[in-house]
Amino acid sequence: MGDVNLETVTCDMTGTILFDKEDYVSSLVNYEAHYVVCPPGCGTDAKVFGRSIYAPESLVCAAGIADGSIPAIGGVLGVFI
Repeated sequence: MGDVNLETVTCDMTGTILFDKEDYVSSLVNYEAHYVVCPPGCGTDAKVFGRSIYAPESLVCAAGIADGSIPAIGGVLGVFI
């Protein structure tokens, strides 16, 4: 996997905020992985839009929990764009 940069995020981080440009997130699909560290408790009453592929407006960590990629206690999540 080489050098991996892990970014610690908050429960209110959306894909749009994480990648800083909504056009970038919604118009490009280059399957580049970005790894984030999610704190515990991000799945409680959170709104996500999609299943396996989520809209950029979705909460990143909540989407990972809803998808079963990380547990409710948090963890490292690979976000592909």
